[in-house]
Amino acid sequence: MIVEGEKADYKLMEHLLELFFEAKFYIVPYKTNIYALYDMFKINDVNDFDVLDTVQVLKSVQSDEQIRKELDRNFSDIVLVFDFDPQDPNYSAEKIIKLKSIFKESTDNGKLYLNYPMVESFKHLASVDDSSYLDLKVLYDDLIEKRYKQIVSDYTFQTDYKKYNRKECLAVFRQNIVKANYILYGVNEFPLCAEEYFKIDLDKILNMQCRLLNNNKNFYVLCTCIFFLLDNKPKALLNEIENLVCE
Repeated sequence: MIVEGEKADYKLMEHLLELFFEAKFYIVPYKTNIYALYDMFKINDVNDFDVLDTVQVLKSVQSDEQIRKELDRNFSDIVLVFDFDPQDPNYSAEKIIKLKSIFKESTDNGKLYLNYPMVESFKHLASVDDSSYLDLKVLYDDLIEKRYKQIVSDYTFQTDYKKYNRKECLAVFRQNIVKANYILYGVNEFPLCAEEYFKIDLDKILNMQCRLLNNNKNFYVLCTCIFFLLDNKPKALLNEIENLVCE
């Protein structure tokens, strides 16, 4: 798993993997954002993405020797967790949509999960059943002025990712799954089976978020890195979430 940063992103994904997976995952903090990543692939002039070797491209432009060593491992799957970060000077909807279209399969080029606006969206809840989260959006101005992280810190019920227990994480998963459904279909419903869950199209959500940003200078807060876990264990986790609600 390749994550954007070595602090928040790494800490959250490490904790979630420890809680929900027995299999071994290696987390590599790449220390760059999604738009720099786009430029890396442009620099390497990778035009035929059917033969793209993601890890080799990442290694070829990485100066940090420790990261290069981490990338020498044999990966069966590649998962990329990055932030939407539209306040970045190099942001463009075209770039981010292009990358999302390339990184669609973890066993091939890799699968990209974007957090809106960033990984702190996981904590942007006043409680595990915060009903206001459904319509919660972030203002572009708050990102430009670097206020978002403080907004989350002042609002959240738990600032430390490592202190989220399994039940709290499952509640956060539910909130974001329901919200993704709401963004796409306008319904406040939780999918009760894997078939319904896989109707949640993260590519369409990205397109909708880009349009909202362009037209309204805001977009929905949404944490999608958690969808990596659901994609791999949909039935088990959906059942566990539903049982949690029934307790």
